[in-house]
Amino acid sequence: MPETKLYIKGSNSLTKLAEEFCRDIGNQKMSVFQPLYIITQTEGMNSWLKTQMAERAGIAANISFLKPNDLINKIYYLLGGQYQKTLSRLDIQWLIYGTLDNEGFKRHFPHVASYYHKDGLIDNIKRIALARQVADLFDQYQVYRYEMLEKWNHEAQTTRDPEEKWQLTLWNIIRNKAGVQFPDKATIRHSIFDNLNRKEAIDSLAAAMPAIYLFGTSLITGYHHEILLGVSQHIPIYVYLPNPAPGIYWYEDPGRKSLFYQRKKKQEPDTTAQGNSLLTDWGKLTQNTFRLFFKDDSTINNYEDFEEVVDANTLLGAIRNTIHRHETPEKNYFTAEMLNDHSLTIQSCFSPLREVEALYNFVIKLLNDNPQKYSLRDIIVQVTDINKYASYIRAVFDNAPFRLRYEIADESLIASDSISQALYSILTIEQGDFTSENVLQLLDYSTIRDHFRIYDSGLIRRVVSAANIRHGIKGDQADDTVYVSWDYGLRRIMYGICMSDETEIGTGDSSFFPVDMVESSAAGEVVHFVSFIEKLIHSIQERDTLRTVTEWVQYIYEVLDNLLADRETETDNEYQLINNQLQEMISSGNLFDEKISYAVFLRQFLPTL
Repeated sequence: MPETKLYIKGSNSLTKLAEEFCRDIGNQKMSVFQPLYIITQTEGMNSWLKTQMAERAGIAANISFLKPNDLINKIYYLLGGQYQKTLSRLDIQWLIYGTLDNEGFKRHFPHVASYYHKDGLIDNIKRIALARQVADLFDQYQVYRYEMLEKWNHEAQTTRDPEEKWQLTLWNIIRNKAGVQFPDKATIRHSIFDNLNRKEAIDSLAAAMPAIYLFGTSLITGYHHEILLGVSQHIPIYVYLPNPAPGIYWYEDPGRKSLFYQRKKKQEPDTTAQGNSLLTDWGKLTQNTFRLFFKDDSTINNYEDFEEVVDANTLLGAIRNTIHRHETPEKNYFTAEMLNDHSLTIQSCFSPLREVEALYNFVIKLLNDNPQKYSLRDIIVQVTDINKYASYIRAVFDNAPFRLRYEIADESLIASDSISQALYSILTIEQGDFTSENVLQLLDYSTIRDHFRIYDSGLIRRVVSAANIRHGIKGDQADDTVYVSWDYGLRRIMYGICMSDETEIGTGDSSFFPVDMVESSAAGEVVHFVSFIEKLIHSIQERDTLRTVTEWVQYIYEVLDNLLADRETETDNEYQLINNQLQEMISSGNLFDEKISYAVFLRQFLPTL
């Protein structure tokens, strides 16, 4: 077997890892036209790593950041895989959705079908919900239990559990439907190892991907590790992992079992055997990743540590030192001076907004007290859920007396005033929700205001109030709701702009009085608003028909063009991300041509935003 070229480097300092990473890149001597493939887990890490590379090399360009699954798909394709696209979770969802309505499946597995099929009627919302859950399960099987799927591919059941039988049957039905177009991960794995025996395939991979770099803690499974180990026999793979305790083999955790046994026997527990609980509790992902890589002896031989000396004279340094040595601190280890040195502070705030305000004050004080030691580039803020805090961060930092430059990473597309959030709000508003307030709230999105050139929201609200628009698109003459509907109110507004007085127009129940309250200079914005409402109503009314997935994607494009942005001229990165998601939906729709309702399509599309 060829010698492995899998090199692992660990350090308790990300900066040292970045230094080694940049040094290894420089030693590769690759062409400037050769993409650099780096595998990371988050956008925040991508941004930080590019900054580190630019500071050390003077430039950071032609970088392709990938997730672990994307890397495997890229390797498969470069080695001569037949298809560039692989079977995605979205593909699996639509295939399962169609198969769940298969008469043979419903007949053989009535206990499964009873969830969404009762009294001869299909509940399609329940069917798509079940399809999503099962697709997620199958996607995890492909990564974590690929050996089981390999047996399933030969219709071999691995247990006697009756629950496995219907899953096995469902898997093979969708696999047979999609197998001729997109391979599953088990097929990809077989294809990669088969092609690694062909010299021309290896040469093709090495030419396009001379080296692979994994930086930071990524979710690496046995599936990824096995393929990386096979590929590393032909091209170098460098893995840079944060290791809080380099030099100590802390990847196994016998301490807890020992303590449990001692307590069971009523013995005095030996706490030294436990090590440092912060390290073992917070470092599970790192611990599992190292344990996975160290299964192979040759990988252990290729492991290097790069330690940073820890200053144990402060409270934070002392805690880091105990982690570094994997020891439980002794009693009175932390001195009174340490406990008051402010190197580690805990603040309790009554709301997320107050947390961000406290953060801003802390950063300002830190920079003022240490102008030579710290800059904004040295500060990283981590939160539990960035989507929860993003709007507060913008509100505080953008309106503070002293503006600080910042960047928010890994934020969901629909978590801010964006095209995605505006699209989400438009797609989820229904005829039953068509109140004046719900519709006017759409003008809070700058994308909509800019597209229709509406800049005076206060004027629009006054006009809508004067027209007595309250609820409903058309209303009903029988209960007089027609007189508070959008259709009736918009007619009053438009006639008021065109006429110079408020003389009654028409006779009987269909008569109305124009709303004459807009000066000629402001009439343009009101006309633009009326155009927006008419296009919005038209888009809602278009949802009543059944369409294929591809046809619903075309509907989304029409909504974007009519209400948000022109696809021919839009260059915003976020719009391109939405476009990529829609193209992915079209690819999945090629596997599934059943006509579905808007509600079913929306349940699939909205999570992609």
